[in-house]
Amino acid sequence: MISNVTKGSIGNLIEWYGWDAYAAFSVYFAATFFPKGDVTAQLLNTAAIFGGTTGYIALALKNAGQESVFFYYVAGCVLISLLVYMSMRETSRNSPLDATAAGRVAARSSG
Repeated sequence: MISNVTKGSIGNLIEWYGWDAYAAFSVYFAATFFPKGDVTAQLLNTAAIFGGTTGYIALALKNAGQESVFFYYVAGCVLISLLVYMSMRETSRNSPLDATAAGRVAARSSG
């Protein structure tokens, strides 16, 4: 039988892994999804949108005794993500990221 300390440690490890993954990739999200120019604004926008509000919402719902509502919160997030995905224009043929990467490769090979 697994003790409560072990269960708590495993849960804590998983939560910290999520925060570490977010912290590692937030710089890339900021540069990709938000307007250029102000790095601080990019990072704040990334934190506001991708910043892991799920943990805070889950804790608030648990403290209020409304744990079953969390399903609807996650379902709403998935639905919003799906709507954003479906409304985005196609960028695979003419991506600004590909052009930027190609420019960097050309600059490295010529210099």
